[in-house]
Amino acid sequence: MTPHAPEIPIDLYSAKSFSNGHPFEQYRWLRANAPVYKHPAPDGGFFWAVTRNADIRHIEHHPELFQSSPSVGIVDAEIEVGFLSMDAPRHAHFRKVIAPRLIPARVKHMLPDLQRLASGIVDEVSGLGECDVVELAGQMAGYTAAALLGIPREHGHRLHELFMITHSSPDIVGEEAFHAAFIEMAGMGFEAFAAKKANPADDVLSAYANMEVDGRPIPTWSSSATSYFSPTAASTRRATSSRAG
Repeated sequence: MTPHAPEIPIDLYSAKSFSNGHPFEQYRWLRANAPVYKHPAPDGGFFWAVTRNADIRHIEHHPELFQSSPSVGIVDAEIEVGFLSMDAPRHAHFRKVIAPRLIPARVKHMLPDLQRLASGIVDEVSGLGECDVVELAGQMAGYTAAALLGIPREHGHRLHELFMITHSSPDIVGEEAFHAAFIEMAGMGFEAFAAKKANPADDVLSAYANMEVDGRPIPTWSSSATSYFSPTAASTRRATSSRAG
């Protein structure tokens, strides 16, 4: 808990604190003086900032004491819990359904198509003289997400663009664009989820859309219908851009 007022300004909510990289001075102060810090939010709420490795590991391994729901973000989330915010054992049930579609043997058959897509991206920029390799990796991330989810390739590319907006600060991309991206991503999720319920295929989203929880199917207009879009985009983006960077 916070023992007294911070000696330096602590603001892990605002994008301005990260404009020149991570605010390491704030992290150091928190670890030394308030490793479990009740951080105020502009709307009058708060979130807990836990900054010591041992504490983080303890929390991670004790879901019976600590929970991710209702949100893994630092904003309030008074909506149904999505995939990333689920706690054990419910999270394990969802993961058990999805994991078999992501084992190396199942993913390997995607490689020829992904290699052709990668070659196409390189061909498009080969005559430019220079390019942003990380940005190209972002294109590949969208294509990979589409292949995993079983959605059209152009939707995967748009999903990646929306992911980048929704994981930026409204201070940077603008409030209107920020909220519009969330709405568009939700619409894509509901549409794809309904399509996979009606016509399932051998892909991740079909498995997710047609699973049952406690003997009941997941409703199409549930937040769960879109909660697999963001982590898929995030994981493919992280994998491709980190390799490129």
